[in-house]
Amino acid sequence: MDKIKCLIVDDETPAREELLFILRGVKDVEVVGEASHGAEALELIESLSPDLVFLDIQMPQMSGI
Repeated sequence: MDKIKCLIVDDETPAREELLFILRGVKDVEVVGEASHGAEALELIESLSPDLVFLDIQMPQMSGI
């Protein structure tokens, strides 16, 4: 089975780092990228085609919704 490709999106660096730390321990998950805001997330989603996006809802300028 292929690994699940994940993207982490959060405007807070410590939150991204903590989730990355947790996901590194999950054998079937590969974190393919990180974004710090919504516009960057949209670009990475298009270019990386992740299977799963861990998305912060409350971010400046563009919400996760």
